[in-house]
Amino acid sequence: MSEGDIQNRVADFGTAASLAKQAGFDAIEIHAGHGYLLSQFLSPWTNHRTDQYGGSLENRIRFPAAVMRQVREAVGLTFRTGQDEPARRDEGWTGAEGGSRGSQES
Repeated sequence: MSEGDIQNRVADFGTAASLAKQAGFDAIEIHAGHGYLLSQFLSPWTNHRTDQYGGSLENRIRFPAAVMRQVREAVGLTFRTGQDEPARRDEGWTGAEGGSRGSQES
């Protein structure tokens, strides 16, 4: 993909999220696993780019992070994405915990 293609896909993700919200959906999921496009950029085994989107983890995460920023810009912070857990959002989990939530019994 050219860098122009990447920017177009970022915009496409934002448009798709906006359309889903307009259609009445209350959530979307950004799938970045199992070999799909975002996963291919994240993985050092599939991403052999030598530009700003390849090499280091910081570079490999650039495209998926841009997608998430675009989606949030398109639908706002209150629209749910697949990464949200609204039932437990207020239980003190933060991004600083790096996804390791330990045992949280309710």
